[in-house]
Amino acid sequence: MTDPFRLLFPRRWFRLLRSGLFVLLLTGVPGLAAASRASADDALALAIDDAWLRPPVTATGAGAGFLVIRNESGLSDRLVGASSPAAARVELHTHEMDGAVMRMRKIDAIPVPAGGRAVLGPGGDHLMFFDFAATPALGASVPVTLRFERAGEIALVLAVRDRAAAGHGERDGRGGHEGGHQSGHEAREGAHGP
Repeated sequence: MTDPFRLLFPRRWFRLLRSGLFVLLLTGVPGLAAASRASADDALALAIDDAWLRPPVTATGAGAGFLVIRNESGLSDRLVGASSPAAARVELHTHEMDGAVMRMRKIDAIPVPAGGRAVLGPGGDHLMFFDFAATPALGASVPVTLRFERAGEIALVLAVRDRAAAGHGERDGRGGHEGGHQSGHEAREGAHGP
């Protein structure tokens, strides 16, 4: 019986193909398996902890969102945006010292180092929610979608908590802290909320 493979390929091509497949099996497949293992090891594994929102005084004020992003992979990432159906817009903000005054400013991204974490907390990086449809009540939950440069979108909910229940005074991971000084949000409460 004639091999259908030989009908498609002349004898000399068959020999080259057969030897080429043999070489591919010896060298290519283990390489593909190693590449597959490497990409699986480096796949982004982000986890979100302690996600909460300090609500605004009024719906038109601003609320601040805090959380910890753990990156359990070998690849760095960046938080590049956020959105929520509960607020007209959500921005990434940080606090910086300007002389003796703590000031808040909008930023484009928050780095999440490989094997590390990004702490969004009072006195440091955080999410800023503007123009809520309704003032979130203590104990409620506010949905938010975080947008990462590599990992894409991650949806979660922030528990609405007051300042006292949030465990303030902890270090924020960037050298700042809330205890003992007025934050940029408090200093500008009349401008756009807490």
